[in-house]
Amino acid sequence: MANVFADDYLAKLIFLEKAVGHKVSYRTLDSFHIYTKGSSVYVEIQNAAKRIAEFVGLQGLTFLIEPRNLSKGTCGRIELNANSLEVFIQISPDLFDFPEAILATLSHEISHKFLHINGLSWGGNIADHYHNEVLTDITAVFLGLGKLMLNGCHVERVVANGEDRTRHVRNVGYLESDQLAFVYLLVSRMRRIPHDQMMTGLNSLCVYPVSRTSKTFAHYLRQELHSHDNNQSLRRHVMQQIETMSGQSKEFIEKLQRLRRKLDSAEKTISQAFETKCSEALSEIKEFDASLDPCLTYLLALRMEQASLAVLPEIYSSSNEIVTAVREIEIKERKGESDKDNNSSESLIGRISALFSRKR
Repeated sequence: MANVFADDYLAKLIFLEKAVGHKVSYRTLDSFHIYTKGSSVYVEIQNAAKRIAEFVGLQGLTFLIEPRNLSKGTCGRIELNANSLEVFIQISPDLFDFPEAILATLSHEISHKFLHINGLSWGGNIADHYHNEVLTDITAVFLGLGKLMLNGCHVERVVANGEDRTRHVRNVGYLESDQLAFVYLLVSRMRRIPHDQMMTGLNSLCVYPVSRTSKTFAHYLRQELHSHDNNQSLRRHVMQQIETMSGQSKEFIEKLQRLRRKLDSAEKTISQAFETKCSEALSEIKEFDASLDPCLTYLLALRMEQASLAVLPEIYSSSNEIVTAVREIEIKERKGESDKDNNSSESLIGRISALFSRKR
């Protein structure tokens, strides 16, 4: 899992802690089993939903479970009605072979209800749908349903038919196992939940992703982040970085301003020089047009031809002079020198003025 996901999930946890951290206990709901076969299956699932809802603080709600063929990849759907104490949850029938997946689906859908009641979302546009679903998975772990989410996010079942074996797999939620494990570890660490308590109740498919993720993201899970002294030291370090960056920024802006002034002056000099050259050329054209002397016309035409042949080389030459001069300015700026401190080279303005004042 890339760090970009870790930083996004961290941002969502900070969002939740600021908004509803005071409403959440530092407990994790232990994993439990439900029976999804027999005539009482819906009562079993409704009781599980009630147990999960009461654990996260949503008392007084009646959950009505309905099997419904949903779109591919969708495990469940909840009806969010603020004016009703009855909550309808639809569950895909293919989950009934995976009790742990049903518990994960209930956890996700009830977390939707929690966010809805508390008026929380990651944006209300269609483009925000994915982020809101990810926020819901993270909310489930934040509310203490991490074990149910981890145990049910990826489930497998092997069915034997004679010598043949068929492997059935179902995935629940929007986070992959490693991503969900990262959130679970981060929530457990921030609430100082002991390691043994954190690992108890996780099935065999979860233990490895959790252990692997704890090593990969060990930097996010350091105990010293709870230390007042460590955090004060971190604060001082960040303040020093800010002061350093502020000083560097100020120095950089000053250099840019000095360079801009020099370039503005050079621009003015170049503009004036070209205007002078153009004025001279126009005067020659007028003189040529007004001439009635064939000999003078010949001489004027020759001079105009020579002048036009010199235009491009003169522009190239001036361009090279400007590039060289700017490069020298940059070198001086890096060395902390000014033009007046280096008498061995002509100033930019002086060089350009000399260039355009050449007489033919």
